[in-house]
Amino acid sequence: MLKTLQIKLLPNEQQKDALMETFIKFSEACNFVSKIAFE
Repeated sequence: MLKTLQIKLLPNEQQKDALMETFIKFSEACNFVSKIAFE
Protein backbone atom coordinates (compact mmCIF):
# COMPACT_ATOMS: atom_id res chain seq x y z
CA MET A 1 0.00 0.00 0.00
CA LEU A 2 1.28 3.45 -0.94
CA LYS A 3 0.49 6.48 1.17
CA THR A 4 1.34 10.04 0.23
CA LEU A 5 1.73 12.87 2.68
CA GLN A 6 1.80 16.51 1.64
CA ILE A 7 3.49 18.84 4.10
CA LYS A 8 4.41 22.51 4.16
CA LEU A 9 7.98 23.35 5.11
CA LEU A 10 8.67 26.54 7.03
CA PRO A 11 12.47 26.78 7.04
CA ASN A 12 14.45 29.65 8.49
CA GLU A 13 16.91 31.44 6.19
CA GLN A 14 19.82 29.08 6.92
CA GLN A 15 17.65 26.01 6.36
CA LYS A 16 16.19 27.57 3.21
CA ASP A 17 19.68 28.04 1.76
CA ALA A 18 20.65 24.45 2.60
CA LEU A 19 17.41 23.13 1.11
CA MET A 20 17.91 25.08 -2.12
CA GLU A 21 21.48 23.76 -2.37
CA THR A 22 20.10 20.23 -1.97
CA PHE A 23 17.51 20.83 -4.72
CA ILE A 24 20.20 22.16 -7.05
CA LYS A 25 22.55 19.20 -6.42
CA PHE A 26 19.67 16.74 -6.89
CA SER A 27 18.73 18.39 -10.19
CA GLU A 28 22.34 18.29 -11.38
CA ALA A 29 22.59 14.59 -10.49
CA CYS A 30 19.35 13.80 -12.34
CA ASN A 31 20.55 15.68 -15.42
CA PHE A 32 23.87 13.81 -15.33
CA VAL A 33 22.19 10.40 -15.09
CA SER A 34 19.68 11.33 -17.80
CA LYS A 35 22.47 12.41 -20.15
CA ILE A 36 24.27 9.08 -19.66
CA ALA A 37 21.05 7.06 -20.02
CA PHE A 38 20.12 8.63 -23.36
CA GLU A 39 23.55 8.20 -25.00
